[in-house]
Amino acid sequence: MNQEEGPTFITILERAFCIMDCLLKSSQPMGISPLSKMTKIPKANTFHIIKTLTALDAVTPIGEGYIFSVKVLKIK
Repeated sequence: MNQEEGPTFITILERAFCIMDCLLKSSQPMGISPLSKMTKIPKANTFHIIKTLTALDAVTPIGEGYIFSVKVLKIK
C-alpha cells in the first residue's frame, strides 16, 4: 500500500482500490485470507470492504473467492 499523508486522504478508499487491484491482476478468484495477506489489510477490514464492493457490483463472488466485476470494466 502507498500511504499518503494529509487531511484529505481517505485510507479506506486506498484499501478498497488496493483490494480491487489485486483482484484485477489475479487469474483466479481470491478469498478474504489471501487478499488480507497480500494487501496487508486486516482480515476484518478486508471482509467488510469485499462485502461492500460485492453489494456495489464492483466484485463478484465465485465459489470461495471473489473476482473483479466485469460491470466495473464496462464503465465508460
